[in-house]
Amino acid sequence: MDLNSFEESAYVNAPVALCYQCWRNFDCLPSVFHNVKHVEALGDDVWRWHLLGSHEHESFWDLLLSRDVPDRLISWRTLSGPGLEMAVDIHFDRLD
Repeated sequence: MDLNSFEESAYVNAPVALCYQCWRNFDCLPSVFHNVKHVEALGDDVWRWHLLGSHEHESFWDLLLSRDVPDRLISWRTLSGPGLEMAVDIHFDRLD
C-alpha cells in the first residue's frame, strides 16, 4: 500500500446479497453517509454524487461504475470532481 491509498474493513452481520444490494443502490447511500446529499444517475454507469463538506460547502464527484460483480464486488473511479482522483473497490465476502 502506498501513501496515497488506504484500506478499511467492516464486518456486517447480514447476508452478503443484502449488503451488496445496499451498496449497489446508490440512491440509498445518503442514508448511510451523512456527507452525501444525493446521488443521481447520469447514464452509462456514470453517477454524480452531491456532497456536503465542511462549512456547508457543496461539491460533487462524477463516478464511473467500472466493475460490478453481483454479491462479490463493486468498483468505481472518479471522472471529475474537486481535485481528488480516486478508485474504490468494495468486496463482499462471507465469513463462515
